[in-house]
Amino acid sequence: MKNFLAVIPFFIISCSGTKQSAETKKEMNNQAVLAESLQQKQKEGIDLFAKGAIPASWTLEIDFDRIIRFRSLDGTDYKSSPVSAVENAISNSSIYTTRANKGNMVITVYREACTDALSAEKFNKKITVDVDGKRYEGCGQYLANSSLNGKWTLEKVSGRAVTAAEFAKGLPELEFDIEGGKLSGHDGCNRINGSMEVQGNRIKFAGLASTKMACPGNKKENEFTQKLSNQVAGYFFSNGQLILYLIDDSTISFNRS
Repeated sequence: MKNFLAVIPFFIISCSGTKQSAETKKEMNNQAVLAESLQQKQKEGIDLFAKGAIPASWTLEIDFDRIIRFRSLDGTDYKSSPVSAVENAISNSSIYTTRANKGNMVITVYREACTDALSAEKFNKKITVDVDGKRYEGCGQYLANSSLNGKWTLEKVSGRAVTAAEFAKGLPELEFDIEGGKLSGHDGCNRINGSMEVQGNRIKFAGLASTKMACPGNKKENEFTQKLSNQVAGYFFSNGQLILYLIDDSTISFNRS
């Protein structure tokens, strides 16, 4: 259930010349190293990775299925069982509060871009960790699997194969845009769209909006959208299929479109 994404940007080179500045080359190299390192972390099962240098060099790794691990060069070393986040709308953040082996640890993930002060690596989250009376500051991000990107066609709901005949306009489709945090597609009748955030091996769906076209005899579209709207689902890949594992223990399976 662990497959994740790092994105390497494309750079457009002007036809007027082929030389790149030393700064541009350095930035490309830094981002390539970052992408490779995050991909490796994901393969190891890490859902969120962060690091920083305030007040001392530190790293944070969260595996939602197994462990939270915080380590700092000042000697701080905390391990804890994983916990669920509490959302804070005021600060636009997710907060993980855990009873670690020495006391409480509070991890706050802010939804804002962040650049590591030492390496100049760019992350999409600002991270603070409060532990032992100290506040550690740095950057990080959830790790996501690039295979999720693109279009997927509904194949099964709770293990039962569905057919196009059950929907007025054919099998529902979803299209994921991880970097943009967008979800679009159709439910077999109406167009749907919304926002989502991939948080490690989970997808946090916001409410899904849809058009209001009536499709007589269409019975399944509401069931499909209600399973995702304002829900959190685990996801994994099996034999080329995308499988969403929902909070009610049901599953939805998709084939690549």
